[in-house]
Amino acid sequence: MSGNLAGAEQAVRRFQQQHGVTPESIEAFSWLARGAAAAKKYDLAERYSAETANQVQSRVGRGGLDADPHLPTALGAAIEVQGQVLEAKE
Repeated sequence: MSGNLAGAEQAVRRFQQQHGVTPESIEAFSWLARGAAAAKKYDLAERYSAETANQVQSRVGRGGLDADPHLPTALGAAIEVQGQVLEAKE
């Protein structure tokens, strides 16, 4: 699915429908955000990074940010992408 953000998003959403929102699927969303930013699709990158941050926040209540190694990675990527989007929109 290299370069196919729509297909990758479908795959992640399908996984989440079948297995629920897992730390791994949240991290996958962070990679969608990075991919969209790299493709200079900043509105999409912003949407993916916001969704990632929201999903992390929902999981943090279940044991803290360090409860799973995927969560800090996902949140860090979301913050990184949000910074890239802000920079690109200046």
